Amino acid sequence: MDATESTYAMGPALARHVLPRRGDGSAPEPRKPPGPADLALVADLCLRARSRVAAVPRLDTFLRGVPDPFGAAVLYRALDSLVTSPGKAKAQRLLTRRWAADHGLPFAAGAVTAATALTLSYQHDPHPAPEDQHYHPFWTLHRGAVPLRHDLAHAPDEVRAAARTAIARHRTTPAARAIAAFLLPDDPTWTVELCAEIAAADPDAPGHDLALLVATVADRAQFETVVDRADPECLTSRSWALPTLVATLGPGAALPGLTRLLPTLTAPQRAKVLDVIAEFPSDDAFTLVLTAGTPPVQRKARDRFPLRAARLAPEPEPTPRPAHPEADPADLPSPLVNPPWETPKPQVTPLRVADRPHERWLPGEREEWAARPLPEEFADPGGLPDWPEAVAALHAGALARHQQLTLLLNAPEAVVAPVLATWRPDYPVRLADWAHRLAATHGHAASAFLRDAVKHVPRVAASALVPLADADTSKLLATQLLRRTPPLAEVTAYFTRHGAHALRPLLPALLGGPGPSRRAAEAALRLLAGPEHREPLLEMAAELGRADALRALLDAGPLDSLTPTTPPGWLNRAIPALPPVLVAGRALPEPAVRNLLHVLAAHPDARRVGLVPVKRVCEAGSLARFGSALLERWLAEGAEPASTWVLEAQSDLADDRATAELTALVARWPGEGDHQRATTGLAVLAGIGTEEALRGLDRIARTAKFPVLRADATRRIAEAARAVGLDAEQLADRLVPHGRPAAAVVRDQTKRLERAMVEGRTWSAAEFHGVLRANPLLRDLVDRLLWSTAGGTRFRVAEDGTAADLVDTPVPLPDDTRLHVVHPLGLGADLPAWAELLADHEVVQPFPQLGRPVVALTAAERATSTLTRFDGAQAAPGALLALVRRGWRREDLGGGRSEPWLTKPLHGSTELVLHLDRGVPFGSFAGLPRIRLGALDLVEQGSPGPEPLFGDQDPVRLSEELAHLAAAAPR
Repeated sequence: MDATESTYAMGPALARHVLPRRGDGSAPEPRKPPGPADLALVADLCLRARSRVAAVPRLDTFLRGVPDPFGAAVLYRALDSLVTSPGKAKAQRLLTRRWAADHGLPFAAGAVTAATALTLSYQHDPHPAPEDQHYHPFWTLHRGAVPLRHDLAHAPDEVRAAARTAIARHRTTPAARAIAAFLLPDDPTWTVELCAEIAAADPDAPGHDLALLVATVADRAQFETVVDRADPECLTSRSWALPTLVATLGPGAALPGLTRLLPTLTAPQRAKVLDVIAEFPSDDAFTLVLTAGTPPVQRKARDRFPLRAARLAPEPEPTPRPAHPEADPADLPSPLVNPPWETPKPQVTPLRVADRPHERWLPGEREEWAARPLPEEFADPGGLPDWPEAVAALHAGALARHQQLTLLLNAPEAVVAPVLATWRPDYPVRLADWAHRLAATHGHAASAFLRDAVKHVPRVAASALVPLADADTSKLLATQLLRRTPPLAEVTAYFTRHGAHALRPLLPALLGGPGPSRRAAEAALRLLAGPEHREPLLEMAAELGRADALRALLDAGPLDSLTPTTPPGWLNRAIPALPPVLVAGRALPEPAVRNLLHVLAAHPDARRVGLVPVKRVCEAGSLARFGSALLERWLAEGAEPASTWVLEAQSDLADDRATAELTALVARWPGEGDHQRATTGLAVLAGIGTEEALRGLDRIARTAKFPVLRADATRRIAEAARAVGLDAEQLADRLVPHGRPAAAVVRDQTKRLERAMVEGRTWSAAEFHGVLRANPLLRDLVDRLLWSTAGGTRFRVAEDGTAADLVDTPVPLPDDTRLHVVHPLGLGADLPAWAELLADHEVVQPFPQLGRPVVALTAAERATSTLTRFDGAQAAPGALLALVRRGWRREDLGGGRSEPWLTKPLHGSTELVLHLDRGVPFGSFAGLPRIRLGALDLVEQGSPGPEPLFGDQDPVRLSEELAHLAAAAPR
């Protein structure tokens, strides 16, 4: 066998995460000194940690500069347990490095170990952890230990010995012994003791974090001791765990334990472990990957070991396509036979453009922005020292976050300008409340600060940058156009406001070679494609001697900017097996298919233009089948993000069959962890825009299990409805299929009509006849319900299709009459008569309408905000869970527990609160006693005024909720 297939070489993506051991030949980790923003981050989070922990004199002593390991340990434990911040992980690493620099490596290592041996009480009082405390997989105390491990691996012998002594003092719990062995993995005594302790522990007791252990063990026996006794929950989320294990043991010793571990992992975890195993140079590893790996991991193994793949699992030959004569190239459009990207482009002399910062404000805009009030927490600088001291404290990391922003937003311009140039917060809190004021107050001096904020809050920061044009801002905002979800409105506002001035610094990239910079510049140019921008753009280019080059770009078609590319490997393999694209019964030749794929992979504007002549000659059904097969192959090969264009191209290829298949995929993807792909799929369905596509969007909006997906689909349906002058429900009425009714469609429409009854939705008589009754499926449901006009005239639909009242008198329905489905609460004494009439006509209602339980409030109940009618009733936990499925909410306390109440939003901030004697659990209900109900309150969250009254609420909505409660806890 080829030597390259029997030698292990860890890929660079894994190798860079390997943690060092003493004597392993690794180099010390390169470090750069922390900058002002880093120091400020650490200071802010440490102040927050100190404010949340109980009074500890030794902690305060340490904060005053005295090197007390216990005080440091309390601070580190509080930071880890009590502070939430996107910058916390970085702060933990910086903090332990600073301790090592200020007080020595032994001090820092001892403090982190001591922190692991502490716990915080409910009142946040530190005390020793229980003697059996293990290192929980969700703990993050190791974050500060990682840089210390790097330093200890390369420390002088005397420093390492002192560190070992400092660490040893705190090895009082299993968790502390685990972190100690992690810090000094080359100390055989501690690792052997740790593994023996794990082997002797109760196998049913909670286990250590497996990630920490695999980065500690030194041989196969130790690994196989811990692999069955530790918790793998975070094994693959710690980037250093698996690479360190494999680098220490080697692939041969690591493989048996990893194989045993696989069945206990989640699917995403298995995929990551198998991705590591795919690099192992053995038949056993290769076979395991082919048996259990995902398509991308299998492909990785095949590409890494082609000889082994050919010997153990040769790939089958592609299934030959049905034989079709090839189309004559002369009959094909130019994008398929003479594509512009194959025409050599002339060489352009590199261009350098000087920056010309420029501000353009709309009338009154700057004054309005500058006058915006600051958030209260940043408005008063009274608690700061004088400005020079405050700036020095900021750069020293001695200001809390609110003080940092108070300084930034209140100090004079001469003080703030240098701060804006050099200092950045870890996160710009409440940026929307002050970004525009900052831009108006400081103009271009704020540009660099706001550009940095784009990575955190793109839309807000881009919006504040709109009046401020310069080279760096143009380049940044153009790059934003390449994102999946760009701040399009804000970037468009910037480029259209500044026009040629904003495009000027992009001209070198626009006229240069292919790459991301050119794609970003082209995206910006498309925003200025209107005729009003043409002459200013050409004048700007003429000033730089590039008028002819820019004119050629402006006059070029969207396909002209495409460049030749090499298709990814999966696509090359797929091409022979894809169904043919037919032109008058003849198949496109393979070169034309490759050109078609190039068009499909282009920017959406270029793709649509390129497909116009293609669709004129190619059979639509064959294009749809081609697109579906391409999508299926992309998914089977692992759906690499770089080829997401395959999914996006369905918006221009899919027919109704392909659209229905895509709808099913989009609804399924979030459950498989593919949320971003599902979001793209919704955009594709909206882009298809046919009735079948909108029907699919509507179905997802109503029935998807995933709230984010439902919300996105709902938004897109609302946008589609507005585009044709309807609301979402009116559009849904028109999307009901007219063919043979499927059971699922009937169920969906029945639920919609029932919800319309409860919510009081109305239709015009013209819609009633022209939309509802014009659809056979809806007509069958509508004709079995009782209806009412806005004036209170109730009617049923008689056998001849006319409206008839209780005594069968015809009811005239002019087109503009508003109609609604009757709720039985409003029928009063007429309810029995109507029920008898429908029974006489043998009308079986599609849902309980007249036979629906109703609950009417008494006069006393209408005048109060608390109902006691359920007080003392008892309900099974499962019955209350049924209320949760109907939209009632329980508040999670963790550990499977919830607060002893349920809430149900009614409208705005008004909600019902049902008090319980204990919470509805999140775990199993088996064997649990019934839950006792208390009072039912009507509250308005956040309102300082008196609570709302039941009598002021919608009686139908209240009747529905009270009926559900009565069913859950019958007396």
